[in-house]
Amino acid sequence: MPKPYLLAISSWFPNKSDPSHGLFNLQIIQAVSKIAHTRVIHVKHYSGLNEKVVRETKRIQSLEIDYYYFRSCCEKIPILGKLIKLFLYRKTWNTALKNLIKTHGMPSAVQIQVIYPAIIGLGSFLKKHPNLPLLISENWSGYSSFDGNYRGFFLKRYTRFAVKRSKAVITSSEFLKKAMQKQALKANYHVIPNPIDTRFFKPELAKTESLKFVHVSSLTQREKNIKGILDAFALARKQGFSFTLECIGEGSERALWTAYSKSLNLEDCVAFTGYQTADYIKQRLQEATALVMFSFYETFSVVVLESLACGTPVICSDAGAIPEYFNLKLGMMIPSGDVQKLSQALMEFNPDAYPLKQLTNFVNDFCSDVKVTEQWKNIYKDLQPELISLL
Repeated sequence: MPKPYLLAISSWFPNKSDPSHGLFNLQIIQAVSKIAHTRVIHVKHYSGLNEKVVRETKRIQSLEIDYYYFRSCCEKIPILGKLIKLFLYRKTWNTALKNLIKTHGMPSAVQIQVIYPAIIGLGSFLKKHPNLPLLISENWSGYSSFDGNYRGFFLKRYTRFAVKRSKAVITSSEFLKKAMQKQALKANYHVIPNPIDTRFFKPELAKTESLKFVHVSSLTQREKNIKGILDAFALARKQGFSFTLECIGEGSERALWTAYSKSLNLEDCVAFTGYQTADYIKQRLQEATALVMFSFYETFSVVVLESLACGTPVICSDAGAIPEYFNLKLGMMIPSGDVQKLSQALMEFNPDAYPLKQLTNFVNDFCSDVKVTEQWKNIYKDLQPELISLL
């Protein structure tokens, strides 16, 4: 008889076209896999395929992940291309689920990491099996009025179906929970922080003697306020402030901010280094004087906690979920969008005021993978009898 298992799927997940995409979803699934036998499927469009669908199985630590990559066509024709891709996405999901059940039997429960678009592929399967327990773990900022991307007939229809069908919706913050509730998405809500791998993100390297700041994001102005960061550093430099700033991350606006940095005469002290591996980011966080985040909104901000886990304090804005956990023993918090105050904070910042143990202990107590795993275990216990067989 097949062993009972949890099926975990994710809209965002590390894949061969973007190895860093949705890393926090992988970390959540890894935490859950410590309490429930877990199988993972990820379906992803991939342009460089010779075949229509390619299945690849990959092991990440204890997780075995089945990737299904599919190719589409007519991608240069906007509406037709999208419709074909949507049809092939659902078709590939049907293939993946048939293969899964044929080999391992029916799952005992399903957990979705970020509802949309994964629910498009899973919707008919859930309708066909109405008694199959569904849990949702949501991190998408689109529900927030600051983001405003929760719109469109299909997105809203599928999201409402998933939330109504779920046994519980777990968000990474109260900020995100309230944003979903404001969209009239009624559910059994729980808040569990995203896990930080404190065995990986930890103090290892000595700090540089010079003032070295780092920023890690997708470099989007609408959310991360890159212009505000550069303007603040430019103001500080006019006051004689000496520093270096490395902006790590890839995105469509990277070239724009590289050019803007040059227009502010910051090219000798500000570098945009693009996509980097987790090992590289960890090293830069360990060496840095501080992480600088100046977002307009955040549903959690994993990188803030990763920085603290590395023993590096943070200068951040009071955006979104950050004030739920951040305090002045961890760094400096300034009003979102106030460039003058950010500039002043940079010049006044004293890293010695934030002892390393103070920072790392906070992360261990708040969101280490051990702590988060325990919280997920309590969720599964509370939702018995359907899920208790997985423990």
